[in-house]
Amino acid sequence: MNVAIGNTKFPDFALVTHDNYLDILEIKKPDTVILKEDKSRANYHWDVEISRAIIQVENYLEHISNQAAQVRSFVKDTYGLELKVVRPRGFILAGNSAEFSTQKQRDDFRLLSHGLKNVTVITYDELLVRLENHIHVLERYTSKNGKEKSGGA
Repeated sequence: MNVAIGNTKFPDFALVTHDNYLDILEIKKPDTVILKEDKSRANYHWDVEISRAIIQVENYLEHISNQAAQVRSFVKDTYGLELKVVRPRGFILAGNSAEFSTQKQRDDFRLLSHGLKNVTVITYDELLVRLENHIHVLERYTSKNGKEKSGGA
């Protein structure tokens, strides 16, 4: 989906949430460096690649918000989906938290991540843990309700 007028802007993925809202997913490689050290301040900051991804996603979100009616019409006409375009969220999937060898790196990643208003940075291993937790909860819920477990995920 092109989310710009006059410029070509294509997010990696436009996601539809369980309640039919639009979100954006930008995917980087699992080996993408997430943080760089500022030795003069003893802090960590976003690596250039992540900084670029953040502004890229922010621009997608801005274009989508400004063209909400056109985006809704395009999705309805093209895919037959009744989509809600209200404050879309952006997600960046990149890197691996194994890169964080110190508590300071983990803490600064959390501070930086939670400091973003519209974008969430998720590492590949964090995504895997989240999915495993969801599967575990669903399996527990299914077994508590006496329903058969399915063989696959």
